[in-house]
Amino acid sequence: MKKIGVLLLALILMNGCAQNPQPTNEEPEVSEPVEETVELVENSIYVTPTNPTNAYALAYNELSAAIEANDHQAIAESLVKCFAFDFYSLQGKTDENDVGGLTYLPDDRAEEFKSYATAHYYQNITDIVNEYGETSLPLVSAVEITSTTEKTINYLGVDFSGYEISANLSYEKTMVDEQTLKTSITASVINMGGETPVYVIIAVV
Repeated sequence: MKKIGVLLLALILMNGCAQNPQPTNEEPEVSEPVEETVELVENSIYVTPTNPTNAYALAYNELSAAIEANDHQAIAESLVKCFAFDFYSLQGKTDENDVGGLTYLPDDRAEEFKSYATAHYYQNITDIVNEYGETSLPLVSAVEITSTTEKTINYLGVDFSGYEISANLSYEKTMVDEQTLKTSITASVINMGGETPVYVIIAVV
């Protein structure tokens, strides 16, 4: 299992010694600050993301820190954040079969979930690229946990301790209408590892 900054505008006006200065056609220099990449903190349970956004990387680092602290609720909440960043972001995906978030699901549910996601969400990749271009593919910019309820959840006939967690999703602005995107989710998360917590998401609505 497994970020704009300040735009610096430098305008240099050159004045000659002559009474009639010559006009210049030079464009003003524009310099944009480079966002420093967040360094990922790995853990022993979940696959380390490849080329995540800084927001996703921070969520994954929260997950690693929660595992280190053995904080069950923080693990579950960070897990939902990581899933949302990875699954609902289509930017960076190679095609409709490159489904994100599967590392946060149980192995026996991943293939079924991938088939459903391909047919109902990821199949939009080609249409969006053809109409608006790759830069308009949805990209999750923030995930906010709105509620967490501890509860016993039945999965495959077995009761597990877990949480029902709701979250709101925000996206980078693109040509795609955000009203067509999934902006709130509720996930069922269970602990399949006993005393050593190994949380997985078994359902998302």
